[in-house]
Amino acid sequence: MAKKSIIQHLLQDRTHIDYWSVIHFFSGVILAILFKYLGFRFIISFSIAFIILFLWEIIEPLLFKSFNWRFGEKISNQITDIIFGCLGFILYWFLF
Repeated sequence: MAKKSIIQHLLQDRTHIDYWSVIHFFSGVILAILFKYLGFRFIISFSIAFIILFLWEIIEPLLFKSFNWRFGEKISNQITDIIFGCLGFILYWFLF
């Protein structure tokens, strides 16, 4: 399978990667900016950011249910959302 068709499949299937993955990536970047500004060390910052990203994936479906909105995210997508957030955090932390 060609590289382009793999990416297209992942975006169409939305099992792992969807357009919200970009939002999760930049959430990690924002957390890195915040913790760097506050002067925290990397390991502490990353640990707190991971916990925040993890907790959001638990809270998110509960919020959708409380507003009677449809929520169809699979667990594999929630895991990749956390990974994208962590990648955004790490890339910003070490590149800027």
